Amino acid sequence: MAKSTKAQPVDAFEKEWRRKVSFNFGKGGMQEPEGFKDLSVDQEVTVLVTGKVTSIRSETETSQFDLHMEKIELQTGKKPGTMGEALKNVMAKRRR
Repeated sequence: MAKSTKAQPVDAFEKEWRRKVSFNFGKGGMQEPEGFKDLSVDQEVTVLVTGKVTSIRSETETSQFDLHMEKIELQTGKKPGTMGEALKNVMAKRRR
């Protein structure tokens, strides 16, 4: 007779993945947003994602939603170094 295995609870460390999100850019998807190449590991960033909700799931202990992204913007604490760079950024945003 086969042994019965009882599922072990997932400890807090293994649940860390629930606090992560990944963004993939390139062929067949969205292009890299402005400022992407300037990002570094452990840098704080605000990501503004615009899109349409494609599914919603809510259970007793977890919930989630899926989003079809249409636009993504990165906001870092990085300030332009010169007035020329600041003006260039303003003009670029107006063209969008």
